[in-house]
Amino acid sequence: MIEHHDFTKPYAKNRKRIYAGVAAVMAAGYIVTAGGTGLGIFPTTPITGLVACIIFTNAIWVAFWACWFVNGPGEKRTTLEKADEFTMLWACVAAVGSELTWELPWLIADALGRAHITPNDRWVYIWYYYARVDERYPTATGRCGVLRRSWS
Repeated sequence: MIEHHDFTKPYAKNRKRIYAGVAAVMAAGYIVTAGGTGLGIFPTTPITGLVACIIFTNAIWVAFWACWFVNGPGEKRTTLEKADEFTMLWACVAAVGSELTWELPWLIADALGRAHITPNDRWVYIWYYYARVDERYPTATGRCGVLRRSWS
C-alpha cells in the first residue's frame, strides 16, 4: 500500500498552541536571563547559565514531542509528514534561537570591537557562558574574527 503525503495541510490547533507556548517560554527565558544578569538581579555564575539552558532545552523537547506525538482530533499523519513538521520546527528554532539571538548580536559586537568579554561584563554574560563551550565567542577568533579582520 502506498502512503500519500500532504505537506500542505495546516498544523493542528493543539500543536500550534504548544508551539506558541514554547516560543513564549523561550523568548521570556532569553529576555529574563539577559536582562536579569545585566541588571545584576542574577549573578554571573555558571548556575545562571545552567538554569537558562535547562529552561530552553526542556521547552525545545516539549515542542519536538508535540510535533511527533500530538495529533489533532481525527488527524492521521504519516511518518514523513511528522518528519516534515519536525524539520520546519527545527528550522525555526535554529534560525531564531541561534542566528538571531546568538550569531547576529555577536557579529555586531565583534565588528564594534566589543567581543572581548569576561564574567564581569554583565550585559553580555549569556555569550560568555556560551563561550565556555563554543570557543569562537570569548575573543575575536574563529570565523567571527575573520569577518572582523576582513572589514578592517
